[in-house]
Amino acid sequence: MIPVYLKKAFLDARKEQKHFLLIMLTILISISTAGFLLNTKYLFENSVEESRLQNNNADFTFYTEPFQQLPGLPEQIAGLSAYEPKFQTQARIRTEKGFQNADITALPENGKFEIDKIHWKPAIPSAKGIFIEESSFRELRQPKELEISLPGGITHYLPVLGQVKDTSRIPARFTGTVYLYMTQGALEDLGLSETYNRVAVTFEENQASPEQVVKALEEQGIQVFRFAGSEELSFIRERLAGTVLTLLISLCLTAVFLCFLLTVQMFYRLIENQRLDIGIQRAIGSSRLQILSQYAALLTVMGALLFLAAAVISYYGSQFSAAVLAENLNLLKPDEHYSLQILLLIGLLSFLFPLCSACFPLSSMLRQPVLLLLGSGQGAAAPLKKKKARSSFSFRLSTLAARNAARKKLQYLFTITLLSFGGAVIIASFSLHHSLSSVLKNMENAFHYEAEWGIRSEAGSSSAAERALAAVTGVDSTESWTVRNTKVSETPDNGTNVNALFHAVPAESTFFRPNIIEGNWISGSTGIVINSDLKNKLTGLQTGDEVTLTIGQRTASWEIAGIAESHLKGPAVFLSKSEYESWLGISPENRLLVKADERKDVENIMIDGERALLSEGITVEHSDAVIEMTGRLGAVISYLLYGIMAAGCLFSLLGISNLMMAFSANVYDRRKEIAILQSLGAPHSKIYMLFTLEAFLISASSWLAASAVSVPMFLYLARKLGESLFQSPLPPLFSPYGYKIWLLISILICVAASFKPVSSIFRQALRKHL
Repeated sequence: MIPVYLKKAFLDARKEQKHFLLIMLTILISISTAGFLLNTKYLFENSVEESRLQNNNADFTFYTEPFQQLPGLPEQIAGLSAYEPKFQTQARIRTEKGFQNADITALPENGKFEIDKIHWKPAIPSAKGIFIEESSFRELRQPKELEISLPGGITHYLPVLGQVKDTSRIPARFTGTVYLYMTQGALEDLGLSETYNRVAVTFEENQASPEQVVKALEEQGIQVFRFAGSEELSFIRERLAGTVLTLLISLCLTAVFLCFLLTVQMFYRLIENQRLDIGIQRAIGSSRLQILSQYAALLTVMGALLFLAAAVISYYGSQFSAAVLAENLNLLKPDEHYSLQILLLIGLLSFLFPLCSACFPLSSMLRQPVLLLLGSGQGAAAPLKKKKARSSFSFRLSTLAARNAARKKLQYLFTITLLSFGGAVIIASFSLHHSLSSVLKNMENAFHYEAEWGIRSEAGSSSAAERALAAVTGVDSTESWTVRNTKVSETPDNGTNVNALFHAVPAESTFFRPNIIEGNWISGSTGIVINSDLKNKLTGLQTGDEVTLTIGQRTASWEIAGIAESHLKGPAVFLSKSEYESWLGISPENRLLVKADERKDVENIMIDGERALLSEGITVEHSDAVIEMTGRLGAVISYLLYGIMAAGCLFSLLGISNLMMAFSANVYDRRKEIAILQSLGAPHSKIYMLFTLEAFLISASSWLAASAVSVPMFLYLARKLGESLFQSPLPPLFSPYGYKIWLLISILICVAASFKPVSSIFRQALRKHL
């Protein structure tokens, strides 16, 4: 049988159910959000690792010259686990808008890869045709047949046999390249069978030795052009999504702390209403332990309910968000489970949150003398001071509103703080968008051309290709580059090698002018220019240092003349074309750039330019428009901003719910005051104005606080995101729109929060409140 003093706590909770529900809602939202974000990050990381393990993703892929057979790699290579030769080639797909870049992988006869495994939908076929990677299938709008142009001008129509899931691929909308898988029957018809040009290799953990693999392949007469590590393919997944989730978790933990402070204040008010009851219990002999037991039992039940609700909400929320992330980032669907450590943390918070929040006000109340508890409830023993008569100005609505708003300043302070925190996140998101847009604009300003083609040509034949493009309607001028892969190492060599994209550019080029962070561009120097991605890969580099470049079998040391901003394309090196030719001799240009005239008809230039190149017998390997390149970067950045903005809205929602409940409680406590004003003839509009002014003062305070907090928050987010994306902080550019929008939202929230409860009082009889 439950003791009477324990039953009383639950009866009191029923009387104050609005306050208890508000407290539970506040705790539930904060704990659920924390569990949701933590478990989402846990599931996402598990999905990344599970995709890597189940698909046996290659640690390194070596790009080689074509070869017929791989005799084998020596077992003495340190850490070597497995290797597999593959064939891949670039191709072009004809679409409604022109041509689409494609990467074709040859399927083995049994349809199964041992490294970078793929999942078939629905089954392994024996027919001749192609399979399309899932995200590419959506990008191509689920085609039944594709017109494919292979290098050399070979064009074929191939049926689409189905889809495959390949988690080693970054989704097509982020790369601009679709991924195709061709059966052996189709390869034989195209004359591409029994040839390899890639070697996928896996190593034992922490025992990678790619240089030994390169040496072993070249000893077998297979030239290696470059090799790429798996970390170079995981930028969006791990560096970007992981960074955003970590930032959101740090913001959430701050919000949880603010919710704790708000909950403490709400318990102060709740227990203050029980002052007389606690005094009576003390007077009739109830011990402090018995009173504490009442609330302990009640708070334990509250904690159990919170734990069940928070566990369910955070479980389903994290499952949904992790599944969305996995689908959009081309990963295996995460397992439907909850991290035991996170579940224990949620359980601990569910019980400790209410217990600790109520501990401070309850212990403070029990330390007071019994006579004071049996008094008026507001410290009746304190003598009243005679106040001087006030002037009529004191009775103006603005002054009265300010005085009423200040009565419960502590409760409003914590509510406004939480609301302001959510507002600060939203304001900071607008500023982040402004800064990121500025960075993208600077990137666009570096590209003084509209389209580019990757071609395969002989030395000196690029002039014919340039003439063909120059004759296309809408083309203003053209330029040719040589773009290759290079291995970069510090001088003297310390064993650290980085793969980079090498660009041989005309020194007087006006097509590409990146922002130079340090030093000079190649037009004003005799050395190389590296970008910030490469600088951060080889830490400690600065202008004047020397690095060693290896292209094929040729190696040379070069002085760093300048460091350029990153363009989210990985490590890059730039050298003037004249110095490149003096080093390696005249080599074929493989990149054609086009600057459009004032009409900027890029779409037609891309279509007509492709035809002009093909008519000259030029093999086109890929093409891209600058506006599409920057658009893909914008899509990546949008994912960042949506996540941060969603967190800000969630925190704001928590503050809004508490603010509305606080306003409702405020109006309810002052219902007698409203009734007296009505009985004295005050019109409804004046009373509305009184509470509206109070709401305006609180909204103004919330906006000022949010504006102040948003500054350091924006600088923190700009530094973290900038370092993740560009290896340097984002420029501190503040957007005025965030401040304006949050001011409007704050006013609307506060006015709406006060209008509804006042209206409900007006609909009730006066005598009920008098």
